[in-house]
Amino acid sequence: MRDHFSEFDGEDLVPTRVFPTIASIFQAAREMIVATHSTLSREKYL
Repeated sequence: MRDHFSEFDGEDLVPTRVFPTIASIFQAAREMIVATHSTLSREKYL
């Protein structure tokens, strides 16, 4: 599944060894957006 955060997943753009905090922030933000979107979709369609 591709989303608008995909371009930040590359090791060349955000090396997790060099920027673990930045990578963690993007990971957390992506998970929160996915969870929020899923919840909103469930409430909207059910």
